[in-house]
Amino acid sequence: NYSASASNYNQVLNIGRKYAKQANQELEIVQKIQRAQPGSPFGKTVAWVPEISKADVSALFIAELRLERMFEARNQEENKGFEAPKQQQNFKPQLSKGQMAAMDIEGHPMQNVIEDILKIGIKGLENDPTGRFYPNHQITRAEFALMLQDVLVQVTRDQSIETRYIGESSPFPDVRPDLYYYNAARVVVSRNLMPVADKARGKFKPKDPVRGADALLVIRDLKDMLSRYVR
Repeated sequence: NYSASASNYNQVLNIGRKYAKQANQELEIVQKIQRAQPGSPFGKTVAWVPEISKADVSALFIAELRLERMFEARNQEENKGFEAPKQQQNFKPQLSKGQMAAMDIEGHPMQNVIEDILKIGIKGLENDPTGRFYPNHQITRAEFALMLQDVLVQVTRDQSIETRYIGESSPFPDVRPDLYYYNAARVVVSRNLMPVADKARGKFKPKDPVRGADALLVIRDLKDMLSRYVR
């Protein structure tokens, strides 16, 4: 009951004193969730997770972003006018050798969505060379930025996004321009998908974890940004 909880937190803020800081922090989370409007049961659950994992992001991309629909729409547009032979029309592609099912997700609560993400192939959400996905690995802001950048590249088919800021000086005092996630950090900040973590100093804080409520807001904005790619 977010409206009632927001009202109660505001009462605590009006009183001030001992619990004002904690109430303000909780109120910010409530307001972010209200703005994000999660549409799936999982989205409503992960909203309160303080540090989301690879499995959480996989589920958000499927349940909230509906990434598989975006890829389906993109493929239909590319294949417009082409009719496959009848024997191929009901063919469902299997995972390629490079997309083999992860060795460490058997029985995981989000096994199905992880397998769906592996089929799509998003940078940062793939197996390591040993075939392990590490579903419970807590992602950092840098890793999340890379995932978002790859979604933008793959859905829009605009490869230039990956190198747009290469060679430019960094506006972030804590992100060097030669780091592997530099371009991604610039992309997500410039498109207002992820704000800088420290506004006073302009720091991106790439090693910080990602809170569920923040991820939901990003997913909502990304979904609006890519809505024209879904039929």
